[in-house]
Amino acid sequence: MNFKYISTYIFLTLALTTNIFADNEDASFDFLNNDTSFDLIDISSGTENKGMNFDPLDNLVTDITPSDLSSIRSQSCSPEERSFLLGVINTFNASAILNQPFYRRTSVPVSRNLINYPNTQIITYSDLADRQFTTHIFANITPKKNFCNSQEFKPGTRIGSYLNIENKEITNLFNSIQDSPLIGPDIKMALQGLNINRLLKTLGDARFEERRIGLFGHYYHIINDTTYFQAKLPFFWMERNLNFSTAEKEIIDRELSAFSGSEFDEDAFAKKHLIFDSLGFGTLELNVNTKIWEGINWHIDFGGGLLLPTDYQVMHGLYGTYFKANDCQPILNLCQVIDVKKIGNSSDESIFQPDGKQNLEKYFVGALDRLSSILLQCQHGYNKHLGIDLNAYMFWQIKPDFAWNTKYCVEFLLPREQNLFFIPRQSKNPEETFSKLFNKIPQATEEEQKIKLDIFQAKLTELLYPRVFTVKVFPGFIFNSASCLQKTFRNWNFSVGTSSYYQTAEKILSGLTREQRDFYDTEKAVNESLYHFKLFGKIHRVFHTRRHNDFSIGLWADGTVWNNGLGNDLSIGISFDSKF
Repeated sequence: MNFKYISTYIFLTLALTTNIFADNEDASFDFLNNDTSFDLIDISSGTENKGMNFDPLDNLVTDITPSDLSSIRSQSCSPEERSFLLGVINTFNASAILNQPFYRRTSVPVSRNLINYPNTQIITYSDLADRQFTTHIFANITPKKNFCNSQEFKPGTRIGSYLNIENKEITNLFNSIQDSPLIGPDIKMALQGLNINRLLKTLGDARFEERRIGLFGHYYHIINDTTYFQAKLPFFWMERNLNFSTAEKEIIDRELSAFSGSEFDEDAFAKKHLIFDSLGFGTLELNVNTKIWEGINWHIDFGGGLLLPTDYQVMHGLYGTYFKANDCQPILNLCQVIDVKKIGNSSDESIFQPDGKQNLEKYFVGALDRLSSILLQCQHGYNKHLGIDLNAYMFWQIKPDFAWNTKYCVEFLLPREQNLFFIPRQSKNPEETFSKLFNKIPQATEEEQKIKLDIFQAKLTELLYPRVFTVKVFPGFIFNSASCLQKTFRNWNFSVGTSSYYQTAEKILSGLTREQRDFYDTEKAVNESLYHFKLFGKIHRVFHTRRHNDFSIGLWADGTVWNNGLGNDLSIGISFDSKF
């Protein structure tokens, strides 16, 4: 699989704006497979929830403190360089690209817990022994997982629902660049052959894939005539990645052929930045149930239990990589990237500073890593939230060979601290867009030019690098059910049924100051309500032994027919039951 394309957009904007002033091959931007550790200016670190700074410039609110700006200025440009860069920004109205947030949401996508899948919820046979252990070997695949909830005419399964990729300001910037006398003829010709609208639309179609493969243990023990105990625990490998279809890759290759740089190992790049995987345990479920009502051919059981936070990654990065985001916001100093004295020269000399290309790549690959650290987190359970569940089982033997089996369950997950990602709120006032406020900043003096360029660079980081804060989160209530009809023929059982799942929206309870709650868009940092409806089936064969220690084998599968916020997934499995 070729995964480089998802990074194309993040690189695209600044990559081309640094190419347009040169007409030599060496100035073209290429994707290098190198280390992305930052030697750029890092204005924050750790996950301590830092307060806001309200810039003295009219209405221009940023998350950059005066000391941060001082650290940026310590590597400031010369007056000539600064004046030239501001001239380019003003000429192309480049600040308009920063009007809209790059992230539409920053919530971490979640998955339905494996203990809530239908074939691990219901025991689809009636001749239970005093003790029984079931082992499931399963594979669960989501080819197009949701980035977020779908809205009307806006499917949540494309990255364009999560990132503001189809930004009209980018189209406007490209149109203005094409007509500029500053760019060389080769680049102008390449830009004229680029269908920017089709490219951005295709980039916005990137999909999110998830795979879970492993074992699921289920122990059942009859305590007395009316009470029984159950324990469930999964152990599995989980992988998440970003990808495009073959047709989409061809479109992107064709549109960017004129800007291709040196060759690099695409698979190695993907495994380092775009594929996360881990191996570990999931949630341990412990339940005790007792029969409350019982008839000749039916019974209703009630019970409850604990959902223990045993989700733990034993290993990670077995196939790809795995890292957690820290709260760093590196500032890209444009003067440390571009040598403005070489722009427009007819020589083949590169316009980049000695380490300019490398710093540019580190900055944008770092932004890509921040995106991956949000989307691709492998959560094996409930993110270490302790839970309590209440459930009801109902069984009805309609005929000797025909039965109905169902379970209803509600789970309450207790709040705990976890890291979430935050972006500033967006003003709805059209007079308060970044470009309009930016254009009002004077630049007559050297100090004013410093402030203006510093703010532009800081705003770029603010959009590409969401803040990471530790907050207390309430994941909500979870309601799920599974019902099936079972036909028995000799030693064969055939089951078919439905399963539904609903999780209420997450809430942030504490961890942010009042100032931070006002400044950051907290609603976009948490998941909305999630829905899942599945069909499932199972074929089960019982084998009798002389010692009456029966064992059985089952084949099962389930598939999603409707969801919002989770994704249409498929599961297949084989189960082995041993009674003793």
